[in-house]
Amino acid sequence: MRSNLFSHMARAARIWKGMYMHWRLSAVSLLSLLVVVCGQTVEPVGVLKQPATATAKAASGPSTRPTSLPKPELAPDVGNPAKQQDIMKLLVLTGADKLAEQVVDQVVASLQQSMPQAPPSFWPEVRKECKTDDLMKAWVAVYDRYLSHDDIRELIKYHSSPIGQKMTRIQPVIVAESFDAGKAFGQQTGRRAFQKLVQLDMQTEKKQP
Repeated sequence: MRSNLFSHMARAARIWKGMYMHWRLSAVSLLSLLVVVCGQTVEPVGVLKQPATATAKAASGPSTRPTSLPKPELAPDVGNPAKQQDIMKLLVLTGADKLAEQVVDQVVASLQQSMPQAPPSFWPEVRKECKTDDLMKAWVAVYDRYLSHDDIRELIKYHSSPIGQKMTRIQPVIVAESFDAGKAFGQQTGRRAFQKLVQLDMQTEKKQP
């Protein structure tokens, strides 16, 4: 009885670990698509535009250059061909193959905008060279580094279930809305900080003779 309990607990732990890593890798992929592929930068977290004074500069907040995430421990079975096949199965199951198509299309579209001097006939050839399979293989390598084969198997089971399929459908919306919520929170915090700083400046001026 106790051994069965421990077995279920270990399986649950693998599922949660795999879900966390899968969500994290998916979230980073989506944000990277916005920031790197589309050539869009995240607006600095701060307040509404203020005059270029020392007070306004202080309220604009720090740069939003992405900070490096702490890397998790490496998986013990990196390079296992059977595991890599299952990773590809997981990526297709979660719709990453469709995301890869969108990434490649937007890469080519971004290049086309940055090089308007190229003739229209040039870009279909470029699109042929940008193979979706190459991007998928790169993603497989990332999953391979941080998730064990057992993790991948548990994720396949989860994403094959009704709740897993639902999560796959709504995850892009959750990631996008969470990003927007964080941005709004940063702007609100910046405005409050700016108001407090203005009040502090006014109090300091009153105290001066």
